[in-house]
Amino acid sequence: MAPKKRGDRSLRAGQNRKPENTLKKHALTPAMESRKWKPGQSGNPGGRPKKDLASEICEEIFAEHRDKIKAAIRRKLIKGDAKMFAVASDRAFGKPPQTVDVNGQIQTIVSIDL
Repeated sequence: MAPKKRGDRSLRAGQNRKPENTLKKHALTPAMESRKWKPGQSGNPGGRPKKDLASEICEEIFAEHRDKIKAAIRRKLIKGDAKMFAVASDRAFGKPPQTVDVNGQIQTIVSIDL
C-alpha cells in the first residue's frame, strides 16, 4: 500500500491529519545556541530603568518654571478648558470611582443534607 499524501482523496472525513510543519523539529544554529538564556538567568538583569531622559528633562523644566506653569494652568481653567479641568482634577483628587449598573437574575439552588 502506498503512503497517503496530504492531498490524497483516499483519506476519509474525520481521519486525523497532522500538518506538515508540526512533523519537523527545527534545530538551533550555533549562533542561536550561544544566545539562549541559561537556566536561572534573567532576560532583563538590569530591570526597567528608573528614569529616562524625557522624565529628567520634564522635572528640570517644571522645577525652573513652576510659577509660569501654574499660571498657564490657571488661565486654561478660568477659560473653561474641559480637558485641562479633567486632567487637573484627576491629578489633584484622583479619578472618581465609576459605578456599573448590572441588571439580571441569578438562580441559585441550595441543597442542605441533614
